[in-house]
Amino acid sequence: MIPFVREGWIEVQHHPDVHGDAFTVIPLDGLRSALADPAVRYEGDDWGIGVGCTFTYSGLAIWRGGWSRAWGSRLTLD
Repeated sequence: MIPFVREGWIEVQHHPDVHGDAFTVIPLDGLRSALADPAVRYEGDDWGIGVGCTFTYSGLAIWRGGWSRAWGSRLTLD
């Protein structure tokens, strides 16, 4: 996930509750600590709470226009 965030192709969002549309974007330098925090990643049964990823405009453009080469090149450990 980190290489995709670093490239600006996805953003990682934290959704604190199921009753609202509010979310915060977890910055690249905060991903490791956020994903290690059970309160952030949420391991309960409610859908839509916790951490989720979404395409950025750049990521969506790459995915739509020949994604396999660009995405596949990032699927290595950095």
